Amino acid sequence: MEATPKIHDGFRQLIDDGLTTEERLSAVLDSGGKYRVKGVGLNMLSKVLAVHRPKMWPVYNSPVAETLKALEYTLPRGMSATAKYLAFAEMMRKFMRESGAPDMLALDCFFYWYSRLRSRLRD
Repeated sequence: MEATPKIHDGFRQLIDDGLTTEERLSAVLDSGGKYRVKGVGLNMLSKVLAVHRPKMWPVYNSPVAETLKALEYTLPRGMSATAKYLAFAEMMRKFMRESGAPDMLALDCFFYWYSRLRSRLRD
């Protein structure tokens, strides 16, 4: 696969704590980013971040998006993908503190459970 070295370099960039958060994220997430690879989106990138720093970075995937929609949270408009994720991460850090969750991975489990519960209730 031609994109594999770029993906590897992008993951290294993503967890390089020597760079600013904006540099790390924009290089892999924003269109035109040096390590942006079509098909490698926020779902995968946020999982890498969550495993790297579970108290700081939340996962963003379908169950999370569905749960946020049910809770009437909307992502900010007119911002870069990086800025949107940073706003989401800040909101999730507040939710983590207020809920007493030990880390973002626990929140991901809750959001998955809530999403599945809502799906079963609709069926």
